[in-house]
Amino acid sequence: MDNSNLPVTAPTANQIASFFDTERLTQMSKMAEAFAKSGAFGKDVANGYVALAKIQAGFEMGMAPMEAMNSLYIVNGHISIWGTAQSRLLKRKGYKLQYEDKDDEKGQPIECKVTVSKGDEVYIYTAMASEVKDKQGYKIAPKNKLRWHGLGQIIRFDIPEVMDAGISYLAEEVEDMSDERPKVSVVEDEYFPPVSHYIEFVKMVKSREEYLKLKEDAQKHLSKYTPEDRQALLEAFAKVGDNIHKEETPSVPMGGANLEITKISGETNFHTNELKTQVHDPVNLEKDRVQGGLFEKPVSTVQWTPEYVKKVVGQLETARELTGLLQELRRVHKNKEITPEQLDQYGDLIMERMGQLNEKYLK
Repeated sequence: MDNSNLPVTAPTANQIASFFDTERLTQMSKMAEAFAKSGAFGKDVANGYVALAKIQAGFEMGMAPMEAMNSLYIVNGHISIWGTAQSRLLKRKGYKLQYEDKDDEKGQPIECKVTVSKGDEVYIYTAMASEVKDKQGYKIAPKNKLRWHGLGQIIRFDIPEVMDAGISYLAEEVEDMSDERPKVSVVEDEYFPPVSHYIEFVKMVKSREEYLKLKEDAQKHLSKYTPEDRQALLEAFAKVGDNIHKEETPSVPMGGANLEITKISGETNFHTNELKTQVHDPVNLEKDRVQGGLFEKPVSTVQWTPEYVKKVVGQLETARELTGLLQELRRVHKNKEITPEQLDQYGDLIMERMGQLNEKYLK
């Protein structure tokens, strides 16, 4: 029976909203971190972020966390499900499975007829050895390889709705995918966690040591994020870092002027103290003009060269000041006073300085 054109029920708005529940995400993140540190799971669980991905995918498939950890597998850049786990899910949904194996005269499996049925629905696929004979899985366990290949074909092309979380392959199939598909190593340094994960995890740190460790991990991936994500990440770490370090925000001497951070209409802006500004000093910004409580673009004589930015960054002493500088750099970038490449370069300098301050506070 061809059921491929029948409508598939989409998730409701409430179901989709449940995926973004902050409290649930926080609880899952803590559990994922514990699972990753336990060492009780496979080689694909390199860190808490990978474990969280498996738990979230399992949640969308109706699995308990422990079941998801043992049923899902990340290989070659894909989240996949083990064949035994998929068989179990199909049976939960009311499907019946049947396998008819056929061997050659030497007893070597060469064919498997897979039947998946539910009421009047019947789906059949005959997996042939010629389709999988060059795969490693067939060389190790040929009967199983034929069964999982046939089952995978039926799921993908006849009843894809039974596979939630966007998963479309069995783990046994993904392991044998050719090098034509891009492979993603699960080495921790090469993993690319979303910024939202760092922002959630940094809220949970309880000590300077935990904060520094998480910051160091975030630095490894900083260059991969967009400028907007980089700023959000810096602001999240700055907020938590200020609470941990309990530091006041001092004025920092620079170029004969007093560099301060002032809040104007919700924006953080760098300017110099009017009383101490040296008019002849080309590295100073003229004082911001405020009319009716609204911030007006400052007249700037600053040349945002790498040398100048490096000098400023080296003189700042708190995460709050560094975040303020980043916001100012984003403003001048919007005004096309610096290039996107320069913004990225200066962001790296700011992040490096934050790391230096963290080490200083820990000593």
